[in-house]
Amino acid sequence: MPSALDLAGKTSLVVTSARGLAGTFEGQGVEDVLSRLRDIVRLRREGGVRALLYVPDRKDTSAGLPHLEAPITARALQAAIGEIEKSLHGGRPFTYVFLVGNSRVLPSWRLDNPAADSDQDFPSDAPYAVSNEVDGSDACLVPERGVGRLPLDGEKHAGRNLLSCLEDLAASGAAKATGGSFGLAAAVWRAQAAKVYGLVQDGGLKLSPPLDLESFGGDWLGPRSILYFNVHGSKDERYWYGQMGLVYPRVLSPEIVARSNPAGSLVLSEACYGGLIEDKRPETSIALQFMSRGVDALVGASAIAYGSPDERLSEADLLAYLFLKRILAGEAYGDALRESKIDFAAEMLRRQGYLDGDDRKTLVEFNLFGDPVLSLTGGAGGRGLGQMISDEIVDCVKRIAASRFPEMDGVEPELAEEKTALDGGLAQKVLKQRPAPAQKGGGLVIERRVFVASFKRHVVAGDRSVERIVRITFDERGEILKIVTSK
Repeated sequence: MPSALDLAGKTSLVVTSARGLAGTFEGQGVEDVLSRLRDIVRLRREGGVRALLYVPDRKDTSAGLPHLEAPITARALQAAIGEIEKSLHGGRPFTYVFLVGNSRVLPSWRLDNPAADSDQDFPSDAPYAVSNEVDGSDACLVPERGVGRLPLDGEKHAGRNLLSCLEDLAASGAAKATGGSFGLAAAVWRAQAAKVYGLVQDGGLKLSPPLDLESFGGDWLGPRSILYFNVHGSKDERYWYGQMGLVYPRVLSPEIVARSNPAGSLVLSEACYGGLIEDKRPETSIALQFMSRGVDALVGASAIAYGSPDERLSEADLLAYLFLKRILAGEAYGDALRESKIDFAAEMLRRQGYLDGDDRKTLVEFNLFGDPVLSLTGGAGGRGLGQMISDEIVDCVKRIAASRFPEMDGVEPELAEEKTALDGGLAQKVLKQRPAPAQKGGGLVIERRVFVASFKRHVVAGDRSVERIVRITFDERGEILKIVTSK
């Protein structure tokens, strides 16, 4: 077996299928892809992420790792990832899993629809984010890994194919867009979209109607850091739509994206089917067209998505809000989507006492397309706690520590976000319980984020040296919630 991965840092498993790649590449194409993936693994390691390449149907490339006979099934691949984790570091989940290739290369899961709507089942990569055995959509509500997929193949399109995307990543990482942001919403959802987009920019949200295909600006989509869409999508049509009353104008098409320059952008879409790529091509899918034009990452739903009718955000609106908040704090795309889903589940449990079908569907239908290691600021993303907490609040916490515990004067604390994570077993128990009455009142409870500053210093006590630890728990407004010290 390969040597154990470093548990102190982040870990990434990069996965593809040689036989799957051979279905769309000719000649040397498969070997070229594998060569680029080895380069990406090397770059990730140089950036502090312990990366490993896994090609389950190539023994020479993945010696000592579980071998899977082609065609690879989603269930077998998910189980193999768990086996690798157990062999390398005792079952600790990979921080990231990067799936390279569309569903013809590596299969997506088909999940039963937990909501009462017209979707029978839908494709999802959510099961790859959990280590437990998947027996339905409820088994993957609480992600443990950050999962992303590069969904293009070897065919030549108007934009880049899989190999050219990997070449860019292997050369120097994705080029980061620095041109501000763009936000577009159906006019009927103006209030909800403004609250989400307000995290990025105060004002400037474009609405449809009046906006439509003919009035869409040619330079609006790039280069931009964030492209946000709160519009309608369709399972069968290739357009995204606005709405006001019973008017649904076409507002975005693959052709508009193909004429733009969104390279390096993060695309966040709340549209129904905004992330549906199964049996699609860039000419028939806005999401795939964005990917072929070189966006850094895209987050979208593979089925019918839901939103709030008012300013108290729920479903796709709430998930988008929580995701953007983490992205803007500097978190990697994979971290941000994983943690925002946990944030979402925790918030809805607080409000309702249970997760209904719409909540559960939201948690598993939104997928990340792109390398989950990357972040809005470029390279491997971090927690970004320094941007979440102001210097004034940290200085105040340090003064409190020094005044209460003089030995901590001058000690720089370790900062971490405190979270009561919901494990799969707990989520299952909650779902089986009788629903509790919904909580009254507005606002987003989850906005009160909680952090811990840990102060550590060795002091001499008699004839020995002992480690003293002080932990101060506080929220993002600086309110002290708890102070504890080691005994």
